[in-house]
Amino acid sequence: MRKLLILPAIVFFIAGVYNPAYAQQQYKLRQSTDMMGMKSESTVYIKGMRKRTEGGGMMGMMGMESNMVTIEQCDLQRTIKLNDKKKLYFIEPFAQGNDEVIEEDVPKTKAAPPKQNNEKADPKKGGTITQWYSINDTNERKNMFGFTARHVWTSRKTKPSPDACTMKDSMQMKTDGWYIDLAQFNCPVHYRPARPPRQQNEREQPECMDKFVTHRSGKGKLGFPLTETTTIIMSSGGQQPTEMKTSIETIEFSTAKLDSMLFEIPPGY
Repeated sequence: MRKLLILPAIVFFIAGVYNPAYAQQQYKLRQSTDMMGMKSESTVYIKGMRKRTEGGGMMGMMGMESNMVTIEQCDLQRTIKLNDKKKLYFIEPFAQGNDEVIEEDVPKTKAAPPKQNNEKADPKKGGTITQWYSINDTNERKNMFGFTARHVWTSRKTKPSPDACTMKDSMQMKTDGWYIDLAQFNCPVHYRPARPPRQQNEREQPECMDKFVTHRSGKGKLGFPLTETTTIIMSSGGQQPTEMKTSIETIEFSTAKLDSMLFEIPPGY
């Protein structure tokens, strides 16, 4: 009797594994980017938990590496940047999830006492980067390329303390986009603000580490963006804020059979 019960379960499991609906998702997209009037196009490949982006160098910008390729390996929690011209690669791990995230919509409970640090090493320098993140699902839905897309707004306001070393200026970022779910491609959302690019004479400061605190509120989720408009407002002291707007639009979206090596570091690099 026990064998009779186990057999259907095995048959169901095998059928599920070989069911095309459960097969590894593979997509090819073509997207257009507009950054302050400068336009470019990129090709995006998605297979399972990995994504490859080719192109995207802004037209008219001298020195832009148009042959740069970005590979997101969500299963390995890292991003790889390839320079095909020079046959070089750079690996950047995803931000670790050890930052403090405060859920504003969750009822407050008595906080646990902070852990004591028994290390005798000299404390590292650094400040606090505080971020207020909100997400709002407008409940609008529409069909895009055969998927049900949802309309979501997000807002991020970032403010560093005077002694912070990761960034010095306050920043506000707003996004307005339409997003879909790709069941297997599910990279984590990073609440830590991206570090501004270093200046030519600026050096890394491994002895300086900031604390990141995010206050999160709102209901909804993002996903894979089919269209997205991002507005970034930078504020520095008493100077006039500067604003930059970038928009992404998906032009083509299709299924495709993709070689797994597209999502690996090429041999010889």
